Amino acid sequence: MNEFAALMGSLKASIEIIKGLKSTYDAHTVSQALSEILERLIALQGAMLSLQEKHSLLIKEKDDLTKKLMELEEGKQVDQLYDLIEIIPGTFVYRFKVSNNSTQPLHYACANCRDDRTRYYKLQGVNTEIGMVYTCHKCNFQFNL
Repeated sequence: MNEFAALMGSLKASIEIIKGLKSTYDAHTVSQALSEILERLIALQGAMLSLQEKHSLLIKEKDDLTKKLMELEEGKQVDQLYDLIEIIPGTFVYRFKVSNNSTQPLHYACANCRDDRTRYYKLQGVNTEIGMVYTCHKCNFQFNL
C-alpha cells in the first residue's frame, strides 16, 4: 500500500507541475518541468512494474495453496476408504473397506508410505510355501500372512 500511496503522490505532483506550466511561458522553465514529469513517470512505471511482480507472486502462491488444499481434501476422502489395522503385533497396514457400492476388492495398502503423506500404495500379494507374502513396491515393506 505504501507503493500505491507513493504512486498517487507522484501523480499529484506531476499534475501540479502541469498546472504551473499554464502560468509561465518561459521555455527553460517548461523544459525543466517536462524533464521532471518524465522522471516522475519513469519512477511511476518502475513502481507499477514492482507491484505487478508482487501481484504475480501472490497469484502463484494462491494457486499453490489451492492445489495443496485440494490434495489434502482428496487425501481425506481416500482416508475414509481405509482402516488402519494391526496384522501381526507391531505390523500395521491399511485395509480397504469393502462396501456394496465399491468396485475394488479387499486389499491392503502400505502404512509406511501413507505416513509419508503419499498416496496409498497397494501391497502386492504372492502365494509362497510359507503363506501369502505382501510387498510394497515403493518402499519394499514386506509381511507374511
